[in-house]
Amino acid sequence: MRLCPECAFEYTQGDPDSSAAHRREHRVRMSVLAPRANRRIQAVCEPDTGRVRVTARSPVWLHREMYERARAFKREFRYDFVKWGSGRRDDDPMVQGFLFVTPDDRFTGACAFRWRDFSTDAPARWGLQWIWISPAFRRQELSIVTGLGFGPSLAISWSRHRLRPPWTLFSVLMGMRDY
Repeated sequence: MRLCPECAFEYTQGDPDSSAAHRREHRVRMSVLAPRANRRIQAVCEPDTGRVRVTARSPVWLHREMYERARAFKREFRYDFVKWGSGRRDDDPMVQGFLFVTPDDRFTGACAFRWRDFSTDAPARWGLQWIWISPAFRRQELSIVTGLGFGPSLAISWSRHRLRPPWTLFSVLMGMRDY
């Protein structure tokens, strides 16, 4: 068995079927780990936010982008299942996903929220289900800050806001001002 140093896919060297599976999976994983510019982003990106909102009614290609990032989250953190419906669509009407976008039109990461209505005394609210940033864009404050839609002033004003995750992060992403 051999482990690809770039995509971390395990395959048997010399086996044609295993090598073909590695090539297919390598292409998919690298599109998430080292994203390239995507011309379609400009048509769906919310102006001046650095994010694309994905709902149950969004185009299938956006669900596929969310799903691949959810798969990366699952792999990296060793979860049992992918936390986004499928590559075709998440049919939960109470799901909101956000793809983070760089100024040069690359998806750098994603996060997903689901409406949680607890049967206890806890109030119903949006819950952050997962958030994942491509390793190439981690520890780069400006790209992540821009991707989260806070804008470049976050570094200056961060200390004035006490965000209460996860629902307040959702409020900020949705453009609400209750934080």
